Amino acid sequence: MMKFDNVYFLPASLREEDFFRSVLLRLTTDSDTTPDVADITFGEVKRCDCEIVYGKLHLETDATANVGYDRQEQYQEKVRKYDSDAKRFYDDWEWKTRTVTDWHPFSTHCSEDAVGAGLNRDDRKNDRLRESLFRNYTLQAMVEKAKENAALKPMIATEGERKVDGSGRIPTPTAFGEEDLKRETRPYINYPGDHVQNISEHCTKEILFTDCYILPVYEVEFEYRGAKYRAIGFALEDGRIAVDIPPTPERKDPGDIALK
Repeated sequence: MMKFDNVYFLPASLREEDFFRSVLLRLTTDSDTTPDVADITFGEVKRCDCEIVYGKLHLETDATANVGYDRQEQYQEKVRKYDSDAKRFYDDWEWKTRTVTDWHPFSTHCSEDAVGAGLNRDDRKNDRLRESLFRNYTLQAMVEKAKENAALKPMIATEGERKVDGSGRIPTPTAFGEEDLKRETRPYINYPGDHVQNISEHCTKEILFTDCYILPVYEVEFEYRGAKYRAIGFALEDGRIAVDIPPTPERKDPGDIALK
């Protein structure tokens, strides 16, 4: 990838004070955390935007698996019974029904176009807070929602500069972004039967086009009893956040992550 087909910038729809309020609320309403607010020192809320690669890919997939079909089978089972008149136990046979799975090999080839989304930069590397936020918030769903937003603005490239907010440069595709997009875009194979196991899929992926969506992210650092913690969240209306949770006497494991 040499350049994005389109670059879009989504302005923040959540105020910094609302993000800060959500973080404060998250820290003080969890019964397992409840740190003393008076002991927390907050830093300044900062913007750290996220570049998402959204693209369409052509997938050619060869898949093999074992598929199972359920059927009902009748069988006889020996049952121990008691004859109250003869006052003795005896063996009898009863008909019962059980489910049996018949397994068969399955193979197929699938040719399809699919859309997906990934991070343009390795924002998750060595950053478990971002990893937690991105893992629990589908990037593709975020982009689909952003595309419906009337505030979504295309960037205008003038001498390579971003003209939407006057800062930064027009983003360019990265090798990581291409690989993340391919990794996150998976083929859809409709396996027959009631069960499937031993799946093996080999997929070649060709990128047809890529757009970049720059989504606003807030971040704030805070200190609690000598240790530093962070909170991040998308500056969007739903206010999804991830917060480092300080340890407390009730929960001594440091650095747990709470999502909202």
